[in-house]
Amino acid sequence: MQADLREPEAIAAAAAALRVLHGCEPIAATFDSFRLVESYAAATREHGGEVPPAYDEASAAAARIEAALAVPYPDHSGIKNSSAGVLCHNDLLAANFIGVDGGVKLVDWEYAGTGYRYFDLANFVVNNGLEPPEELAFLGAYLEHEPLPGELAALRLMRVMSDFREAMWGVVQRTVSELDFDFDAYARQHFARLLATTHTPLFEQALKDADAAR
Repeated sequence: MQADLREPEAIAAAAAALRVLHGCEPIAATFDSFRLVESYAAATREHGGEVPPAYDEASAAAARIEAALAVPYPDHSGIKNSSAGVLCHNDLLAANFIGVDGGVKLVDWEYAGTGYRYFDLANFVVNNGLEPPEELAFLGAYLEHEPLPGELAALRLMRVMSDFREAMWGVVQRTVSELDFDFDAYARQHFARLLATTHTPLFEQALKDADAAR
């Protein structure tokens, strides 16, 4: 199913579905990836678990991302690109998309809340393995125009936060869950990818582009 969501028609359908979702009335529940990873760390410690050393480096990168994205982006497309919050799904795995009548429907709303649209968009890109050309096509389809540098930067920076959220979800689940699943390996995989990303020139350029778009 993941491969199917990388097809041009599916990318366009997913972008259209998320554009509709983000235009819905926000709900009382909130989803803030920056605070969520902190709460996962606190919950892990409260239950006697150990937060891995990678958390500190990831937190430092997250602080830089949050600072770079603090100011709303110019609204060139009619889409409000601010951190004020829109209704987001926040768990955009391939399994949560169902094809219906040439479009897609979203299921599994456990993590839904009012949050930052670019987390949702980045979550889709990461979870479905979109390559850079597909990523660009997806964002362009969502915005309905060629992405500006600041808009693409926001997506790429929030890819790091998507991995950070998954990594810390694995950490807290390793501590509290009784399921027979290797949560430790899951966490290490996401930490490794996000930290590798933060050590690239592309990450630094995204921070600069986000800052310049203020």
